[in-house]
Amino acid sequence: MSAAKRVAGLKPRPKPPAKAGNAARDALETVGAVIAPATLLTALGLYIGWRRTDSYTQYLGIDETLLQYSAQDYLLRAWQSAGQVVFTLVLGSIIVAGAHLVIKRSERAIPKIARVLAVISVLVLIVMLISLLIPPVDRWLSDVIYDVPYLTVYSITAFSVALLVYSFSLVSGGHARTTTALVMILLFLGVLSSADKWVTLLGEKDAAYMTTTLAQRQGVIVYSKENLHLPAVVTCTELTGPREAYRFRCEGLRLFIRAADKYFLLPTTWSRADSDTEADRMVVLRDDPSLRFEFAPG
Repeated sequence: MSAAKRVAGLKPRPKPPAKAGNAARDALETVGAVIAPATLLTALGLYIGWRRTDSYTQYLGIDETLLQYSAQDYLLRAWQSAGQVVFTLVLGSIIVAGAHLVIKRSERAIPKIARVLAVISVLVLIVMLISLLIPPVDRWLSDVIYDVPYLTVYSITAFSVALLVYSFSLVSGGHARTTTALVMILLFLGVLSSADKWVTLLGEKDAAYMTTTLAQRQGVIVYSKENLHLPAVVTCTELTGPREAYRFRCEGLRLFIRAADKYFLLPTTWSRADSDTEADRMVVLRDDPSLRFEFAPG
């Protein structure tokens, strides 16, 4: 047989089938090609720090932009919450990966498992759709979800769609890399929505605890050249001595924080548990030469 015939008779070796275990790795590479992990973690830290600060200040009745925090400030305030969110993501990834391996090893039961998962996800999505169309159902669902710290309408929807896509991938055997990437993105979005609610609740709890321990915070006495017209719960006395550079002395305040060249002060009687709106105002004073501040231990 001539060499030309031998070459013509050769057939290209078929490519080996892709291993199922590589789908998650390929999906991670796909996601990583769009968003760098370091950028994603930094953005997550900034968002968590901002959200916790915002819920904290909103509880006290001010906007967090008044504090003029920098990106570094938000990152420093996010480390504890971000660590818990990352831990939850890692733990959830391990659980999901373990469940996927168990399902893949039960080859005969895969069609039945896929049907069960699809039915569950479709039922949940139908309930979510009905809640959008029928207000009483929406109120009932909102009340149920409100009592669960880690669930939101968006996270339930994202998890349900991810479960539906995963159930179809089990029986269709389509593009594993694309399907896995889509499922991972949906799961991440669901976890992000849950983390948003959880961090918001943490900020509110921090603020609520702080207001119950106002007596332990630094006391502040403000001396002013002019009448500051502070809330009536703050005791202001006019000093009549001839050598008094600061004519008014105001006490009954506690230091919340100093930021952006301002002092944020709370009356000692501040509380959201009562209906006295006059006592529940935050006093914001600029660090100005016309004012003098004295501090006392809590």
